[in-house]
Amino acid sequence: MLLGTAFLISLCFVYCAVGEESKNVELVARWGLGTAYDVCVAGDYCYLSAGEALVILNIMGPQQPVEVGRLYLGSRPKDICVRGNLVYLSDWVAGLRIIDVSDHSSPREIAVLHLPGYADGIDVVGHYVYLANSEGGLRVIDVSDPGNPLEIGFFNTFASDVKVAGQYAYVAAGKEGLKVVDISDPKNPHLVGSGNFGARFWSIVVEGSCAYVLYNDYGLMIIDITNPLSPRKLASCSLSAAYVSAVFVKGQYAYVADQDQGLRIIDVMRPENPQEAGFFVAPGFARGVWVDGNFAYVGSENAGLRIINITDPKNPQEVGHYDTAGRFTDVYVHEGYAYVASEGFGLRILDISDPGKPREIARHSIFDEIEAIAGTDSLLFLAKRYKGLEIVDISQPADPQSLALVQTSQDIKRVYVQGGYAYAANGCSLLIIDVANPKKPRIVSVCRVSCSINGIYLSGHYIYVADSHLGLRIIDVSDPSSPKEVGFYSTSSWTNDVRVEGSYAYVADWRAGFKILDVADPVMPRLVGSLDTPGETYAVDVDDHFAYLADYSGGLRIIDLRNKANPQEIGFHNASKAARQVCVARGYIYLAGYDGLFIFRFGNVPPLSTPFSFVHIADVHIGGNSLDWSEEESCQNFALTLEEIGALDPKPAFVLVSGDNIEYAKGEWFAIFTSFLTTFTARYGIPVYFVPGNHDRYTWYGAPASGFLGFGDDMLRNYHQRTYSYLENLGVKPLIANFESRYDNFSFEYQNYLFIGLDSGEDFALDLEVGDWQRVNLKDLGPEGNGLADAQISALTRFKKESKKIIFMHHPVFTGRKDKGERTGGEYEDAAIANFRDPFLTYCKLYNVQLVLSGHTHQNHNFDAEGNQIEEPSSFDPYFLQTASATKGDSGFRVIEIAGGKVSSWQCFSVQKSPHIALTARGVVKLGVIDAEGNYTGAGSILTNIPHSYYTGYYGPEITQTVVLSDPKGDYQFQIVGAREGDYQLEVTLLREEGLNPTIFNASDIHIAAGATHQYSIDWEASAAGEKGMIVRLDAKNSDGYSCDVLESDSSVPNSRPIPITPSDSGVGQNYPNPFNVETCIPYELRDEANAEIMIYTAAGELVRTLVLGRRLPGFYTTPDKAAYWNGQDEKGEKVGSGIYFYTFRAGGFAAFKKMIFMR
Repeated sequence: MLLGTAFLISLCFVYCAVGEESKNVELVARWGLGTAYDVCVAGDYCYLSAGEALVILNIMGPQQPVEVGRLYLGSRPKDICVRGNLVYLSDWVAGLRIIDVSDHSSPREIAVLHLPGYADGIDVVGHYVYLANSEGGLRVIDVSDPGNPLEIGFFNTFASDVKVAGQYAYVAAGKEGLKVVDISDPKNPHLVGSGNFGARFWSIVVEGSCAYVLYNDYGLMIIDITNPLSPRKLASCSLSAAYVSAVFVKGQYAYVADQDQGLRIIDVMRPENPQEAGFFVAPGFARGVWVDGNFAYVGSENAGLRIINITDPKNPQEVGHYDTAGRFTDVYVHEGYAYVASEGFGLRILDISDPGKPREIARHSIFDEIEAIAGTDSLLFLAKRYKGLEIVDISQPADPQSLALVQTSQDIKRVYVQGGYAYAANGCSLLIIDVANPKKPRIVSVCRVSCSINGIYLSGHYIYVADSHLGLRIIDVSDPSSPKEVGFYSTSSWTNDVRVEGSYAYVADWRAGFKILDVADPVMPRLVGSLDTPGETYAVDVDDHFAYLADYSGGLRIIDLRNKANPQEIGFHNASKAARQVCVARGYIYLAGYDGLFIFRFGNVPPLSTPFSFVHIADVHIGGNSLDWSEEESCQNFALTLEEIGALDPKPAFVLVSGDNIEYAKGEWFAIFTSFLTTFTARYGIPVYFVPGNHDRYTWYGAPASGFLGFGDDMLRNYHQRTYSYLENLGVKPLIANFESRYDNFSFEYQNYLFIGLDSGEDFALDLEVGDWQRVNLKDLGPEGNGLADAQISALTRFKKESKKIIFMHHPVFTGRKDKGERTGGEYEDAAIANFRDPFLTYCKLYNVQLVLSGHTHQNHNFDAEGNQIEEPSSFDPYFLQTASATKGDSGFRVIEIAGGKVSSWQCFSVQKSPHIALTARGVVKLGVIDAEGNYTGAGSILTNIPHSYYTGYYGPEITQTVVLSDPKGDYQFQIVGAREGDYQLEVTLLREEGLNPTIFNASDIHIAAGATHQYSIDWEASAAGEKGMIVRLDAKNSDGYSCDVLESDSSVPNSRPIPITPSDSGVGQNYPNPFNVETCIPYELRDEANAEIMIYTAAGELVRTLVLGRRLPGFYTTPDKAAYWNGQDEKGEKVGSGIYFYTFRAGGFAAFKKMIFMR
């Protein structure tokens, strides 16, 4: 209990309201409110929480509710309770707010009481407010002086909602069910009864002798509270496939707000047998409900307030509504009219002839979700989610007419229209649509650009594409039927929008702010100026010498462009907390946001993330220490997994690795593991982040004594320090993206997410702190994961509470694997973390953790926050996922997609593994060496068994098995072990430091039976005397010169097929080895005869070396004797420095470039 209380206190925070600020910008008008939430009726007035406002409506005529008052609060109110002339609001962030509504036309806030946790349900009885404050428990507040509320009592429980009846408060306590609290003494509330009915309770109403509770996401449960000390369940019924939001009980009916189905009316005359009497499908998503007289008042997320006549419960009918306008995504202004795209409420058309008094004159496509708008003099083009591109005639703005719909395979995010063509951002492609005849549009071309196009703009005959994390792409559309990319610029963040004026492109680059690019030469755009902004730059418009930015949480920002190299902010207004798009017309600025349309003259909802995906892998286990698991096999399987990840489309943003990276703490194996990752990152441009597991630890029971470093220093921060130091001592600079050291955690930011790596401890040492582990060899003591330390829990609370978080570590919180522990006397959850499990779960729920990723069990499992196995993301996070091993058993990886500010999907991929090393995935051999006494050393560590050698990269499709020998001495004997029977020719390639032609040693044709061996020797001194180093490349082919397929069946006869003589297309492959420190080969293929050359550049774009390959015939130039060769020297014959280099291959009309890494 003391631990729980201390942890609760550590999570408390103070909310500070921030008033609107502005500079040189005047707010002229605001139209629309955003999402409608809770609703309460008292007398002739309805009180509605909408967006960040409290709205007061006169409902004397329910068919025509009239707004009489409004108060902007600056944060989102949750529940409403009205008593006399006072409105009590539970504010999700601010706590308790008290509003004086004695003058309905001018409501005023008289008090705010900040409390720990998130304020949720509320009830007011007499002079006391009872506030369900989520993890902050039940708070009792004396409001006898409403202007000075004073907390006098507290009951420690999770509290989602509360209702008071008599001397008892009935608390919906989440997974703890129902809590009955005696409040006869408000200063000393105490528990007198409870009931855990196997469900999560979060909303409650008490009527008579029954409590009506919404449970989980979908059901209504009725509980008999005749005896408050012993509540009992009467009945439950499942209502929704989506989410039930609120319940109100009156007479014999319970009225439930169902986000998916609208208003559900349940007959509860017989509480033990509830029956649905009727329903009304309300538009939008129903969030709140109140019943007064013959009417139900339903707050709808995207459709405002709906008023429903329930005189006949079997046939409820809507009689009136109040429009809050939903959330706005875009705005287009033309000839005195503003056309506003609404998320869930279609197109809104406003007369803005007087910008200070915008007036709606028409709607179109009601209830559709419109992502973007573009227009011409008489036409409007609507990007409609789930439907495509609609063309609308607006020659009469008050009477828009649909002309045509272009259906598309993906949602259109942006659209631009000019010269008879519409250019639409359709997922990862640019669609060019001929709209010369708007009634018969036709797609003329599809240009694949990348993974996610956010913005487009046409200037001249170039389309400028804001291409998410890949930056700005420039496409020549002079021939609309054949668009071609001609240039690009890689920005540092997430490119959202672009405008082009003259020879400059103005780029909204999300968290990296605002950028100005010189595009006078579209082939080579260059950065000339930039400016960081306080928010997240979402959109840009340019007029005269000024740029106008929709800066999302930063509102409107105005930038002076007269000095392109040094742009300066000269005005701003932060009335909008979620600005999405901006448009400048006739001296006014129109800002569309999730919180309304703002009109300015020359002004904190967390932003949603742009969709992205990443990969999670676990349990690589490079090394192997058993008869059926070898170092080579672990390497080969990991290589196949990485190649599958590298081929993903769209490309993942990064890879997270959750520990057990090597079989045990052996430096050579860690060098191999990191070599895989550096090669992977260099080849595919995908960074990798990893944390240790129990096998990586020096204190792991299987680690050799020589590797044990002692007690007290085997923590995560030291793990990274030691591993990176080890690589640097080898002369290898790690290229894996590093973490920032914060206490005992490592973290990095991507989009609007914070990714946190944790150390979940070693195995088998229970109840010990990090920093004081003991080496315990007994395996069956209990849960395998030693767990988190209190220092880690404390450090986690330092991160911003509102930041969306994803955590990865080795041991899981929940696991689908259970074993009997002989020494524990019972069953335990094998592999789950032991220490601080419950506080960690609490942290995840309170600190906006959406996902926790782990491994260890070598199995795929998905859990919700209650430990229930689930198939896909639901309405509630966090989620707890385990991913199978990347190399063993049911091996593979998991792809997680993030969209709309939440985890939208996860998918597990299996990778077909070979039982042994497969050279070029066909001929099959294993590598070993003969020691000084002539004994075969077996297929053990490459580094250990081959003197003077080190590993240079994973086994790719071009390089089969590569060993670099430095300062070689004497003879080397290689023993080939056949894993599949067949005829082979062993080829050993010596790549010398100088010269373009390698020396190739060919053994005689050999027949190797399965399990049989063949020895081959190289006399280094005779064959390569005087050389400083060589690369030994082993390959196997059959005696006819064809590669041999390895059959997956039990048959031992290999299939053979000729290799194609000429390629179907020209191309250039990845250099090998990569990274390299002496020399490298660059493979290429030619479809047609052509002059070929390779130009090598530094990362800064400076030309280092040109390899003139001369006139080449069609064919494959991929083997070391045919591929291009570079010795790491520049044109002057001097060795280049370590770093990243780019090479461009040109042959005829073909050109392509790739990246490589040189390490000295």
